[in-house]
Amino acid sequence: MRIVETLLRRAGCMGADLADEIGLAPSTISEHLRILKEAGLLTGEIARPRVCYALAPQAVLPLLAFLTRVAESPARALDGDCRP
Repeated sequence: MRIVETLLRRAGCMGADLADEIGLAPSTISEHLRILKEAGLLTGEIARPRVCYALAPQAVLPLLAFLTRVAESPARALDGDCRP
């Protein structure tokens, strides 16, 4: 979450700068960036000598749609009754 928040806050090329900004080891940041990129939440562009990362907000649209449906659905089992 801190990586995503940092990328939201700061425009432009963010590579190794993220480790300094967030305060985690570069290897930890790199692993999280890899996971976020594989999930489609980030794009990465090589700008030698580093990779520039940016958010891909369209990637969260399916999650947003799902969470909206959950939030708008009638509450169930509020009284402890779990029957359908």
